[in-house]
Amino acid sequence: MTRDLGEGLLRMAYECFITILRTLTELYAIDISEESLVSIMVTYKRVATDKVRQYRAMAVCNGLNYDLHMEEYMVDQFADVIIRAGRAYLKDPTARQMPNWLRAISVMPDLRERLEKASL
Repeated sequence: MTRDLGEGLLRMAYECFITILRTLTELYAIDISEESLVSIMVTYKRVATDKVRQYRAMAVCNGLNYDLHMEEYMVDQFADVIIRAGRAYLKDPTARQMPNWLRAISVMPDLRERLEKASL
């Protein structure tokens, strides 16, 4: 299911949203349902659409280029990610999470140095 998201921002958003849902359930005992996913998505779209309009107005006032179509397209893409990631979470809410940094560093003590070297 995540293969078609590629390796970019949408894939990261997908994985982050699943982690957020799992954290809400584990730490705060918040029940996640299909209805709550739709509510989150609708709220996101409303806020994002308002921001797109605001940023477009600011761009016009400042004489900047602004690709309204692309911004609206990305709002729709992220809204889709919310639903897809949410449904994946609902299908398997106990799936294994990515290990946290402390666990990763305990397994690979030089992880920070290796990441720094790889980034250069």
